[in-house]
Amino acid sequence: MAKKPLVISTTRGVTFSQQAGQTLLDASIASQFPVPHSCHSAKCRQCIVTVAEGTTHKFRDENLTPGELASGCILACARTATSDLLIEAGELVHKNIPPVVNIPAMVSGIKRLSSELILATLQLPMSARFHYLAGQHVAVTNSDGIRRNYSMCEASPQDGHIRILIRKHETGLMSRYWFDRAAQGDLLTLEGPSGTFGENIARYNRPLFIAEKEGIAPLLALKASVNTTGLLLFWLGAGKGEVYNAGSEFDGLAESHIQCFADFSETSMQAMQNTLIKETDCSSVDAVYVCGSAAFLKQIKPLLKREPFRRLPVHTEVFIPSGPR
Repeated sequence: MAKKPLVISTTRGVTFSQQAGQTLLDASIASQFPVPHSCHSAKCRQCIVTVAEGTTHKFRDENLTPGELASGCILACARTATSDLLIEAGELVHKNIPPVVNIPAMVSGIKRLSSELILATLQLPMSARFHYLAGQHVAVTNSDGIRRNYSMCEASPQDGHIRILIRKHETGLMSRYWFDRAAQGDLLTLEGPSGTFGENIARYNRPLFIAEKEGIAPLLALKASVNTTGLLLFWLGAGKGEVYNAGSEFDGLAESHIQCFADFSETSMQAMQNTLIKETDCSSVDAVYVCGSAAFLKQIKPLLKREPFRRLPVHTEVFIPSGPR
């Protein structure tokens, strides 16, 4: 006899069912009220929720502090309910997340935007039903079994192709593949799409984008998915040549829209704050989207607590280690 689905309720009035074998995260995605997430593997911590009532079973290690665990926090991707639950999960937005698929892809283009940055084009099979939302990412595995997550640069596949940005990392195995021996015709495997980074983008009229290095990729996709007036994009760790070459590759990305900073030092933070304050229509900026490494997000926190940033909703995406779901 099949087990009766468990009822998961949130403190804000959303209710969904968890079927046998589902994680809390998978159940929320199936209900089209997805808990915010990125990696599905307890690395990004974005699917953190608090259990107010009920019990759960942990089947995967969680990257949570003792204080978080004591207050009832769990990761929705690492738990399954063992009773009906009441959880605090913030405001869950109704969204149909495209299904995760495993498909082959072929490298059809490799363009160096600089000595440190590659724009790769991947051709999808004609029969593949690969759909994604702007801001989502995909896991790419090469013939050696090396796997790495990359965000798509456009809001949707273009003529059966997707494009990704690859930053050179001296110790990165996948980075070495792309910069040393990748060639047109190479066969790869894609698993995805994943993430909810851009699920709220349609709510805003004029978001501010802050990217670290290749973190500009999902922000380019978000920018292309909405009609924004007077785009503001702060790009840290990028050279002027990369800005120029990126502008030539992506429609509507003018150099004048981008403020470049060499690092995320206090000097750069102050410069970003001053730039936005001097912006003639600063009051129309209604959200902030940030994408970068965990270290970058930690560094950027003090800036987001300053005026005029602290009055704005902030959405973040962190670079996460690659691994199985």
